[in-house]
Amino acid sequence: MMPKKILKNNTKSKTLDQKVDDLTVGFSKMTKTIDTLTTGLATLTKNVDNLAISTAKGFERINDRFEETDFKLNKIEVRLTNVEEGLRSTRHDILDLHDRFTPRNEFDKSIIRLNKLEQKLTLKK
Repeated sequence: MMPKKILKNNTKSKTLDQKVDDLTVGFSKMTKTIDTLTTGLATLTKNVDNLAISTAKGFERINDRFEETDFKLNKIEVRLTNVEEGLRSTRHDILDLHDRFTPRNEFDKSIIRLNKLEQKLTLKK
């Protein structure tokens, strides 16, 4: 029995078996292409997942650094507050010295008066 000619292709005619073979080859190529695309998609998905994990770890490290920096800044603020309080106290103490001690010019006046008295006493002897 002779194979039947179904369609004519310009100058050549293909048999049904040849067309089935062509379709089989075509489907095989499409299957390989789909497998390649699936593998590529799986790789892409894996890469995106790895990138997301990497980004999350990066943000976690940044968050840790911010917390560490905040802690250090709080310590600096406490120390600065203590320094400011100490400075206020020192300034207050310095201003109070004026009230507690006799000014230098008072000593000078007293020394001059004492010298004059000594001179008078030595003259009287």
